[in-house]
Amino acid sequence: SAKLLSGCTLAASAPRASLSDPDAAREFARQAVALDRDEIAAQFTLGGLLVDGEPHAFLEWRRTLPAKADESPEIWYLRGLWARKAGDLPVAARCFWEAARRSPQHRLAHYQLGLVLAQIGDPSADAFQQHSK
Repeated sequence: SAKLLSGCTLAASAPRASLSDPDAAREFARQAVALDRDEIAAQFTLGGLLVDGEPHAFLEWRRTLPAKADESPEIWYLRGLWARKAGDLPVAARCFWEAARRSPQHRLAHYQLGLVLAQIGDPSADAFQQHSK
């Protein structure tokens, strides 16, 4: 449909815009989500642009995610990045584990899980870091 195509076009434009104008990138992603809030790729793009920004923006995005976002390894990965940034390592480990469980080939999730597990002294950290290679 035209709505889906427009949302995909907006979401695809966001990462390119983020290099030169982060505000424009977030606006592109917000527009894509507004067109179809159930479109997980658009949600992931927006969340990725918000994870390193203002806490209230990321938390609002997370609060308004559709229920089906819980099935997405990419959304779990972003949750893990946020929890790690907030210093909540057990929650970060759980989120990265969820991402890795849902997508066994998700190298970044395995890598981040290994880093977090190493920080909390878990002996399984090396196995996850090795799996990320």
